[in-house]
Amino acid sequence: MSKTKLRPPLLNPSTMQGNITNPDVPEVAGVLSALGQLTGLWDGLDAVRTTSDPLITKEAAALRYLDNYRKATALATQAVRSAGMKVLEAKDRLRHEARGRAGLLATYPDGQELRTVLRSMSQKDRDAAILHAVSNGDHAVVAALQAHELLVGHTSRPLKSIVDDFIAERAPEEMSRIADLDSAAEHLQLAWQMFAKSVEGMRDLQGERDGEQGTKAAREAEAKLGLALRGAAAP
Repeated sequence: MSKTKLRPPLLNPSTMQGNITNPDVPEVAGVLSALGQLTGLWDGLDAVRTTSDPLITKEAAALRYLDNYRKATALATQAVRSAGMKVLEAKDRLRHEARGRAGLLATYPDGQELRTVLRSMSQKDRDAAILHAVSNGDHAVVAALQAHELLVGHTSRPLKSIVDDFIAERAPEEMSRIADLDSAAEHLQLAWQMFAKSVEGMRDLQGERDGEQGTKAAREAEAKLGLALRGAAAP
């Protein structure tokens, strides 16, 4: 019987829960579910690897693990991808909701004119004008900043950072949920990498090679015997 390995710690859902502020977010629950699947698959593969069967050889045991390893990793990959896609969709939805709460989804017809005015200023004056608009909650000006820097002019801070801070101040709940989703997605990816490395390390590569060669030789021997039996049975 092979020695039992320690399960990678990140596969334990509790290691992620401590970093989550909003565990009620459905997509976070989906990540926790995916982690639970990884844990179950790892435990199952470890059990297959460490359980001795007196009726099969070491090589047959290696091939048995390989077969289960392929099935388990396929299921694990599917679970991680599904959870990851749902997290991305949720983040897009929450960003849209946050922009709406911050008043940045409305159409401001003077947006192009505002960008032209800002672009005509010196950087110092442009920074001051933007700071004044942000401080006073001027949605039209901030909405106009949602463009490439070439259309607005260079600023001391990236435009995206300015807009993101404006949104975060007005939509803290949505941004908190996005931060939780980012944390959950990062944890899931790290857990997946640890899972893949760990279960790959459980394989008996030499046993697999020997088993595949033995299986091939056995099939060839059976085919040779079949020919001989058919020849002996012929009149």
